[in-house]
Parts: sequence; C-alpha cells; structure tokens
Amino acid sequence: MEKTCRRCKNTKPATAEFFYRDTAAKDGFAPTCKNCIISARKQRRAERVEILERAHTAFAYAAEHDMEELTKMLKFIFPKEDFK
Repeated sequence: MEKTCRRCKNTKPATAEFFYRDTAAKDGFAPTCKNCIISARKQRRAERVEILERAHTAFAYAAEHDMEELTKMLKFIFPKEDFK
C-alpha cells in the first residue's frame, strides 16, 4: 500500500520507515512523511533560536541603558507584541 504525503505530495510506501504512526488515522500512519516533519522541526528550531538571540541582544542592551530604550528596542524586534 502507498500513501501520498500531505506536504511534499510525494507517494511513498505506507510503512513506519516513511511515516510516523498515528493511531487516530484510518491507515495507522500520519498524513505527513517523516522527512517533511523533520525539516519542519529544524526550521521552527532555527526560527526560535533567532528570536532568542534577538531578545538576548535587547536585554544585554537594556543592562547598559534605561528601560525606555529597552521598550523601543523590543518594539522593533517584536513588532506584533504590545509593550507598554
């Protein structure tokens, strides 16, 4: 039996070698192949590391300057957040 990955659209054998187990799925395998899941995890981790590095820079800067400057920097680094 074969299965098509929801993300990459490649058809692969529906086995534990290519898909993670998913007891809720009818065929017992996750809809996304292992390669796609692994690459998505790596990408999310890289994004989190970048955000943490930017936050570290902001707090290191704040240690040397006043909190008003920190607020300005945080608004620049995290534009979607609401800092008061």
